[in-house]
Amino acid sequence: MTILYLWLEKYNTFENLNVNFGGRYIFNFNQIENKLEMKENPHYIDKFFDIVELNSNSEISLLTGIVGSNGTGKTTLIEVLRNIFTEKYEDLNFKFILVTKNDGKVKVLSNLENNLSIPTIGIRVEKNHSEKKSIIFISTIFDRKIEKSRDNEINLSTNYLLKNINMDSYESAKIRQDLAFLQFNNKHRLLDDVEFKLPEKLIVHILDTLSNEKIDKSLSLSDKIIDQKNRFIINIQYNFVNYALNIIDHWLEVEVLYKQDSRNVEKVRRLIDVKNEIKNYKSWDYLREQLNFYKQGKHNNINLLVNLMHFVDKIIDTTEHSKDFEVKIESDSSFSLSSNKEIFDFIQLYSKNVVGSRDFFGFQWRSLSTGEESLLDIFSRIFQSSKKTMSRKWSEEIIIFIDEVENNLHPHWQKQIVNHLLRIIKLLFKNKKIHLILTSHSPFIISDIPHTNIIMLERNGDISNVKENIEDLERTFAGNIHTLLAHSFFMKNGLMGTFSKEKINKVYSQIINSDRNELLLNRVILEKQINIISEPLIRNKLLSELENRLKLDIHDEILILKERLQNLENISYDKNK
Repeated sequence: MTILYLWLEKYNTFENLNVNFGGRYIFNFNQIENKLEMKENPHYIDKFFDIVELNSNSEISLLTGIVGSNGTGKTTLIEVLRNIFTEKYEDLNFKFILVTKNDGKVKVLSNLENNLSIPTIGIRVEKNHSEKKSIIFISTIFDRKIEKSRDNEINLSTNYLLKNINMDSYESAKIRQDLAFLQFNNKHRLLDDVEFKLPEKLIVHILDTLSNEKIDKSLSLSDKIIDQKNRFIINIQYNFVNYALNIIDHWLEVEVLYKQDSRNVEKVRRLIDVKNEIKNYKSWDYLREQLNFYKQGKHNNINLLVNLMHFVDKIIDTTEHSKDFEVKIESDSSFSLSSNKEIFDFIQLYSKNVVGSRDFFGFQWRSLSTGEESLLDIFSRIFQSSKKTMSRKWSEEIIIFIDEVENNLHPHWQKQIVNHLLRIIKLLFKNKKIHLILTSHSPFIISDIPHTNIIMLERNGDISNVKENIEDLERTFAGNIHTLLAHSFFMKNGLMGTFSKEKINKVYSQIINSDRNELLLNRVILEKQINIISEPLIRNKLLSELENRLKLDIHDEILILKERLQNLENISYDKNK
């Protein structure tokens, strides 16, 4: 399915919003006549974004860019579309007209009360008829915005993923998704044209577990223990002890506060006994013996701690003997794994043994910059969403929203991201037709999208709307980045930074308003400030102005010469006394 047009009466900062998405037809809602007007899009090229040379049975049917500065409503526009596709129309708090194309048929969806006059060329009207569509929402932005679960939506936004888990659990889940994508990529070579080096080393940190009754390890980590391996082993053992105390406190809270069942008395008593044994921690072997004693049955909670303890034992053993994976100790509280297979095997074992959503370890890719991690994050989320679509009975046509796709990316990668997305999406989504919608405020993204496929949002006061005449920007596709960036839509008041502009204005004011003696006194520092200006026109103009102000007219020269002559006469008179 592709979105062709949206009219929105009023929502948030939008009023009477008319949006075309770059399809075969251009629409406009004439409110006076209650009529939907339609004409051919003269710039439309069928399958323009579909990379046909890739051996895939999927199709990128349309690409749309939503651009604008912060606060213009890019994410809000996506929110409106997500609401239309996932909510019942009677539950929506706005009036709208939406034109889509599905299975080759143009369809008008609307919740307007009055009958809508539409063109009669094979367009079907469905009034007040909720039609849930398959959509994917991806965003790496974390701004604590509340994200809810929606029917027929795969939500892989950071806000949603962090909704029910803590940051450490999110990081470990993210690493697992990265690994799944990297393994798929190693087999199918999706990223051969990506220039950054894929990660080959994973740093694993022992998390400092917070506990109300934390066991102090300072006595064990005395100056006598100078071997880093032994310090590492003691660290991981004591962290397990505090982790176990934290977990048991959580289990007790659940049993006592929420279940309140007399049948749980024995379970609570057993947990308290285990907790007391852990608090009186004597040695690692003794703790293992006690946990094995208290575990009862396959589904007993204590059994989960026993399994995790066995996993920690495996790591300790691996520091001495290479078995399942090779651990290299990096510090007293961290170690590294150096091959994708070892990393994957380790994460698989860890996922099976970690207790619930409470992470025992933290993870970080070595040698990846923030931008490289962001790029890998986007790719792995797309991969994850493609796997989820295969497990659901979705229609062939899907809409993918990616919010602020250039987030944390260097301009060099911003130039490449659209091409990477089109290729990866086409290869990952089997038997699907995709409408990809990106939000951005980067001219690098815009240069890969024709101007008729760009929705330019601007804000005037409290109202946001689409820029009326998109031709003002001329052509954007394959456009010069400097030309696009210099356009007032991206940069009001020119390209120069505010700080440098204020400095230049201050220098100019000093040149104009100072007298000659002041200028002579400050000449060196003024010339230094002028000479670091990159723009030659401004630099030469200021130097010329400074020289002109320092020049003397004939009367000034006569006065200065008379003054010098008088000084010489005074000196001669003093010597002759």
